[in-house]
Amino acid sequence: MEWSELQQKKSPLRALKAEALLKRVWEIRAGIYGVESQSRPGQYWVVHAGERTACCDCPDYVHRGVTCKHIIAVGMFIGRELTAVPEVEGEGRICNLCGKITTDLIWAGDDGWICRRCYEK
Repeated sequence: MEWSELQQKKSPLRALKAEALLKRVWEIRAGIYGVESQSRPGQYWVVHAGERTACCDCPDYVHRGVTCKHIIAVGMFIGRELTAVPEVEGEGRICNLCGKITTDLIWAGDDGWICRRCYEK
């Protein structure tokens, strides 16, 4: 059974939405991908992908900690299944620049939430 078939069994609606996003995925740099928003023209979400897990800065992932359609689309794009790394209150969020998960984040406007180390560079 192929990966996309497995994902369709787990979350059929998200898998279908993710397939529609495939043409909107691009690699920013190693392990970091952009996914253009379907509902907000000109906006994109950043997905940090490891070997098996990923984080996204979209509201679905940030507020619910689920494997969002953007993570699924990046997984399809790179050819492997990715599962969300949950962000638990007090345990940290992802830095939009370096991908580190930390509780020491600073709002940096257009860059979103970034860690203190990136902010001080």
